[in-house]
Order: sequence, then C-alpha cells, then structure tokens
Amino acid sequence: MGLFSVQYVSAKLRSSLCESLNMEEDDAGEDCELQPFLSKMERSPRYAPVNPVSGRRDPFAMEDEIMEMSAGCRYMPHPPEPFLIQKTLRQNKRVVLNVGGERHECMWKTLDRLPHTRLGQLRASNSHEALLDLCDDYSLVDNEFYFDRHPLSFSSILNFYRTGKLHLVQEVCVLAFSEDLEYWGIDSVFLENCCQHKFNMRQEQVFDEMRKEGEALNQLEEEDFGDGTWAKFQKIGWDIMEKPTSSLFARIVAVISIFFIMLSTVALTLNTLPSMQMYECRNETDTECDAELDRDEAPAEELMLVDNIYLASLEEICITWFTLEYVLRLVFSPNKRKFLQGALNFIGKKKIGEEDEYETFRKVVQVFRLMRILRVFKLGRHSRGLQSLGYTLTNSYKELGLLVMFLAMGVLIFSSLAYFAEKEDNPMFESIPKTFWWAIITMTTVGYGDMSPETSIGKMIGSLCAICGVLVIALPIPIIGNNFAEFYKNQVQRELVLKRRDEVERAKKESSIIQLGHATMDIVDTMVETTGKFPRHLHPYRSIPSSAVD
Repeated sequence: MGLFSVQYVSAKLRSSLCESLNMEEDDAGEDCELQPFLSKMERSPRYAPVNPVSGRRDPFAMEDEIMEMSAGCRYMPHPPEPFLIQKTLRQNKRVVLNVGGERHECMWKTLDRLPHTRLGQLRASNSHEALLDLCDDYSLVDNEFYFDRHPLSFSSILNFYRTGKLHLVQEVCVLAFSEDLEYWGIDSVFLENCCQHKFNMRQEQVFDEMRKEGEALNQLEEEDFGDGTWAKFQKIGWDIMEKPTSSLFARIVAVISIFFIMLSTVALTLNTLPSMQMYECRNETDTECDAELDRDEAPAEELMLVDNIYLASLEEICITWFTLEYVLRLVFSPNKRKFLQGALNFIGKKKIGEEDEYETFRKVVQVFRLMRILRVFKLGRHSRGLQSLGYTLTNSYKELGLLVMFLAMGVLIFSSLAYFAEKEDNPMFESIPKTFWWAIITMTTVGYGDMSPETSIGKMIGSLCAICGVLVIALPIPIIGNNFAEFYKNQVQRELVLKRRDEVERAKKESSIIQLGHATMDIVDTMVETTGKFPRHLHPYRSIPSSAVD
C-alpha cells in the first residue's frame, strides 16, 4: 500500500479515523475500508515528516493531514465531528466567505472585531449544527462558508469589519439593505453620518408609500361581495357606479353623473337672478292680487319672488337622477353601513329629501337648500386632482395649523398697534376686535379699502403688516404645494398598481398566464422533497443522487 500503509497507523488513530468516517472495523480486527482513502494519500505530494529520534517518517505526524483528507473524503456520509471542526477553524488564519456565489477572502482576526455578529460567531462554532445556524453550507477542505444571500451589499458590510465604517449601498433598496444588516447582526445606528440621514429619509418614504398602498389594497379587500350569482352582479354594478375606468358603461354613467351635477349647480346659480325668478301672491286666496298679477300691476307688498318653474322642473329632474344613483349605489354597496356614513352620501340624502319637506318646513328647508352647492364636491369621485387636493388638506393639517397660528399672532399684534395709533384720529379703528378685520385683509394682501390708516405711524404699521403677511403666508404654502404634487404622483402610481393587480387576477381566472409544465413541476417538487435527505456540508465529490431527478 506504500508509505501510508495502514500498518504504520496506530490502532487508536485508526479507530478514531474510522469513527470520524462512520466506518466499522471487521471482527478479525483488520483495517477498515480505508484503501481508497489511503491510496489517495499515496498520490499526494506531501510526505510525512521524519522522526528525529528514529530517523524514520512518522505517520502519526500526519494526523492533521489525515483529518483534513477525511473531511473531504467522498465516503463520508455524515457531518464531521466537533473536534475536526474546531481543529480546522483554529489552524487557518484566513477564511473564504461565499455570498450568493461571490467569494470574499479575509482574515479571521478581521471578523473577530465584531464578535456578536453572525460572522463574528462563525469561528467560535464547535459543531455541525452551530455552523448551519450561521451559514447555509460550508466546506472544511476549502475553508469556505456559503451564505445564500444577495451579494450586492456584502462588500459594504465586510468593509465595516475592516475599517469600522459602515456606508449605505446606493444600488440596493433601503428595505433590502436593512434586512441584510439584520441578517448579519449589524445595527443601522453604525451607519456613518453621511449615510445615516439618507437611510432614514429613504426608509420613511418607503414605509409611507407602503402604508398608502396598503390602505388602497385594504379598501379593495373590504369589498367582499361573497359568492353566488347576486354577488357577481353586485360587483359589476358597484364597479359601474364607483369605478369609472372599469368599463365603457361605467364611463358613460360617470359622464351622466357629472352632467347632472353641473346642471344642478347652474340651475341653482341662475335661480338667484331676479330676472329669472317669478312673482307670486303672498295670499293664495286673494283674487284681486291674481287679477292684478295677470296685468302685472300688483303692488310690491302683495307679491313675492319665487323660483322659476322651469328651473324648478330642471331641479326636480336632477333630484330624480340623484335619487336613482343613490339607491343603486346603496343596493350594490358591499358595506351598506359604511356607505350610509359617507360624507358625500350624506350630501346626496340631503338633496333628495329637501323638496318633500319644502312646504311643511319652508324656513328650515331654505337653510338646507344652500347645501345644494355642496354637490360640486361629488365631482371628487371622478377627479383624481380633487382627490389629491382632499388628501393634501387632510395630511397637511400641521402646515395649515402653523399658517393659522402665524396669521393669528400677526393679526393680534398689528391690530393692537394700529388701534393705539389710529384711535384718536380715525373713528374706524374704534376697538381692537374691529381692527382684526383690517389686519386680516392687510396680511393676506387683499386690501378692500373699507378701513385704512390715516396717521403716519398707522401707515407704517400697515406697511409692516402687509410685508409680514407675505412672509408668513409664503413659508408653509410651498410645503403644501409639494404635498399636493407628491400625493398626486402617488395617486397615479397607486392606480397603476391596483390596475396591474386587477389584470393579474383577471389573467389568473382566465388561465392566460404561462405556467410550467407538469413534468418540470414534478422534478422541482421531487428535488424540494428530497433536499432534507442529504447533508448540507460541502465536500469535493458530493453530487445529487440520480433518484432525485428521475
């Protein structure tokens, strides 16, 4: 068998080697099946060192080589023993880190600088299970540890071990980089100042966008119509009434709704013109008034202006459409309680019921009739810009509150100064509360001219008031404008996301998505099921059994 014959190996070393290889010696006490293993060692260029006492090559000095070769033996069906793992990790100064197929080589002492991280705990592992808790695969022969992660951000993380400075990778998504930091056991607080603010800002933007998309998706998930034939028609009807872009018929309904909203608003506006109104007797039983009304000679005190009958008929037609629209939306609504609580639906109910109450509660209904102008807000259902404006006003309450606070402070200060400067020479400034009006129209640069200072000091105060008003209003307005632009852009993106999601769901239902063949899926399923049957440590001759792909 050559120089490394089994006869030069002691029984103790032979037993430990056989045990590490999970082999058994025969009953006759002969050597275990090491012939292929030792034949490989005979062909190795390395030779056992010479024993200085006997002058012969000592096979016991080859223990490290034997253990290294045993770690790569193709006859090893089980993981290496803990003593072999510890010996291999201790005797190497360098280590190879394979991250997603990209190999990095560094010193063990570099990784020891951060002992509480994943890489810092790698060298302290003393068992096969401990190594697999930290990495996905390893090879003691090549001193290589494999991590099934994307390698793009690992260069920055490894550089943190070397230099102590952690920088953000621009090409990586901020959430993916955050997940990588969490995987490697590194906190984001170690980011350098040049990258810390950028990381936090991008992370907040992504979280905010995910929250908005989540809210939009939750609204879709809340539209649970159930199963059955009626549920199918209910969803179709709801899409027609609420989603103008869902079909051609939905667009037609949206155009008709917008037409009646505009028609009702125009009729309400024209009905306030005296030339469009009509005269009517105050006392319906006054026959003389009726006769004089026909001759258009009735005295003014006996007549009153009422709505034009043609415009009133037009208003009734609009109310009929709004009633039909409201009833249909209520019938097709997936959540009728939430529908009845909606603000725009409350406006619709007021518009429907006011005409029936007009004769009984005339004076009260006059107030509610003013709410007809609120119909213009129903256009927001069909306008992306109006929806973005509503989101902007809702989410810019801090900036709006800051604007109101600045205006209130300026009004209080300048109205007090103007009052004390003008109270003796100008009777218009008779009190500070009355001067509030002058301060408001001056700070907003409206300047009606109904109140104006006359003294030199008062004019100087008025000039300062106007200048301060321009500065105060100009500060938060750009922020609100930027919020509007951002909300509008996000609204467009969310609509695209929802539209793509609907297209994917429709394609799945129609089975128009290309799928893998059954044979390919069977192979994948077989390999997935058999993955757990093989050890997850690398060695030179490891291969996937043919039964896994048969």
